[in-house]
Amino acid sequence: MDDPMSPAPSGKVAASLTETLMRISADLEAEQTLKESIKESLQPLDTLSRSVTALINRVHSTPSDQLEALAQQTLDQVRASSTQWEVVAEKIPRGEYHRYAYQPSFILKPLVTAITLAFFLLHDDLIPLPLAAETIGIKSEWQDRLQLSPDDYLQGVIGASNELARLAMNAVTLRNFSLPLRIAAFEKDLFAGFSLLNLRNDALRRRFDSLKYDVKRCEDVVYDITLRNLAPPPAQSG
Repeated sequence: MDDPMSPAPSGKVAASLTETLMRISADLEAEQTLKESIKESLQPLDTLSRSVTALINRVHSTPSDQLEALAQQTLDQVRASSTQWEVVAEKIPRGEYHRYAYQPSFILKPLVTAITLAFFLLHDDLIPLPLAAETIGIKSEWQDRLQLSPDDYLQGVIGASNELARLAMNAVTLRNFSLPLRIAAFEKDLFAGFSLLNLRNDALRRRFDSLKYDVKRCEDVVYDITLRNLAPPPAQSG
């Protein structure tokens, strides 16, 4: 009877190693093919992200009476491409969300920034994560393969905060003195909310630090407006 612990003939070992390595090679090729397929399905959404970012950035030079229309146009453009996310979701195997989450992440963050900024201009409020995901076109039943993660959402919200602080200053040059007051109030509430979170992600913690500077920039703008008696009466500042 052969001893299973005894050394196998060298020919059998070589054949076994070759078979094992061939299987690994095939698995690696399949993995790379899948990654390329997911990347290809994301390309239209990458284009959308860049287009939406360029569109919402026009807020910095848009008169106050046109801001809401621009914000609504931004949200409509995001929603118009929501079906492409279905193509992406179909590419990702069920239960493999964490394995491939990095691929859509770089698109989701700027989209959240754009829709957070647009939502604020329309409602003076922070868009909730579920509504942000719905606006983008990500369905709750895809949770095991594709989702708007809390990390991507918060990163995008911080990006919107940075843009709003910049907008507070630019609004003054367009003689829109009520908008900086609205932004300043929102930034304070946002910073207070973030301060309650236990952020474990290092990158997110570093970005959170920028919020205090956003609050300071807005406070400086409000101070200058008030000092020059340019602030509208309370009834008009909302």
